[in-house]
Amino acid sequence: MARIAKALGVQLTFLLISIGIQFLATAPALAQEAHDMTPRHGGQVVMGVHGHAELVVDGAVLRVYVSHHDGSPMPGMAHSGSAIVLGADGTASEPIPLSQDGDALIGSAAADIVDGSSVIVTLTHGAAETETLEFAL
Repeated sequence: MARIAKALGVQLTFLLISIGIQFLATAPALAQEAHDMTPRHGGQVVMGVHGHAELVVDGAVLRVYVSHHDGSPMPGMAHSGSAIVLGADGTASEPIPLSQDGDALIGSAAADIVDGSSVIVTLTHGAAETETLEFAL
């Protein structure tokens, strides 16, 4: 009887290990499904704590679209922000205020933003929570 119980215990252990391995193998796929990083406006998407942000640059104009992790738009009225452009030559712009414009936050730099620059965006969620995101162009 002890041999049967031991054999069943080994089989049960093997089954639990197999289930654990299968879960670990599929966990990354499940996590990716929850994060839709598809650019919806032709920009660059980065993941933040509260969701995703997509930066669209058109000359000197910056547009930031904020969405939930699943890609659905987040109510824009709960957000405000600012941006700093770091030029390829190491220069930094003055902070650019971002204000609400439809479903985006929009701001204008003093000059066109060129490839090789980085844009540091600070978003304020609600009344006080902030996060900083970096976009490399």
